[in-house]
Amino acid sequence: MSKVIFITGSSSGLGLELVKAALSQGHRVAATLRQPKDFPQSLLTEHADSLKTFPLDVTNKDQVDSALKATVEAFGKIDIIVNNAGWTVMGEFETMPEDLARKQFETVFWGTINVLKESIPLLRKQGGGKIVTVSSMVGLGGGLPLLSFFAAAKSGVEAVIDSVQAEMSPDWNIELRVVEPGGFKTEAMNKAGFVPPVAPYNAPDHPMTHFRNSFAGGTLGDASKAAQTILKFSSLEASPDVAKPARLVIGQDGIGYVDARLDGLKKQLAAWKDLAAEAS
Repeated sequence: MSKVIFITGSSSGLGLELVKAALSQGHRVAATLRQPKDFPQSLLTEHADSLKTFPLDVTNKDQVDSALKATVEAFGKIDIIVNNAGWTVMGEFETMPEDLARKQFETVFWGTINVLKESIPLLRKQGGGKIVTVSSMVGLGGGLPLLSFFAAAKSGVEAVIDSVQAEMSPDWNIELRVVEPGGFKTEAMNKAGFVPPVAPYNAPDHPMTHFRNSFAGGTLGDASKAAQTILKFSSLEASPDVAKPARLVIGQDGIGYVDARLDGLKKQLAAWKDLAAEAS
């Protein structure tokens, strides 16, 4: 059955792949991005009846509200909201300029929260829907070198989503879902900014020098396949045995990272269990 899908961050990368995948499956799509003029004209021409673009800077709550309302005007409803917009710059925690760290939080945390907050009353009014947030493998309370602020923002988003899902009444029929991707080959990934390393992090024998080199040579997943998987996850009914919000980790590096993270947490609990009991 054809659905109406609202996608943020549609100018490039995973967002654009999601738009293409949704259109190929016969869905109607609201593609939102900061500058609609940057959207591929060929897609608009080919899918004139099923594709609309709307300007959206997710850090601007008024624009979020306007884009959601414009989508309902155009298509009559919204079935799935894919909260995908994001931005990052990589660098060591100590040397990351504060303005860049704050900018990441404005988009990755507050931008995502703005879309979530404005979507809930709209979906409640129409009788339900899904909000699928594209987080990251580091969103499950983890972190990676060079991504301290990005990981903090994604972890914060997931904590909010856990809380919000528990706060909503089941009869609203609003379901929140989270996708936690590993690394995927996209134009946006190629454009990710890097803060150049400085002393002492740029020493030839420093662990971060080796990490940067290995990161540059890493193998990334196929973004078009990731988009297809995310859409399938968005449409499938979750088992009642699965805790809400449902989470999907995608990419072999993502699965490996989350497995290791959970295993590490279990070992931490076991290692300090006796000491922890002393506080009871």
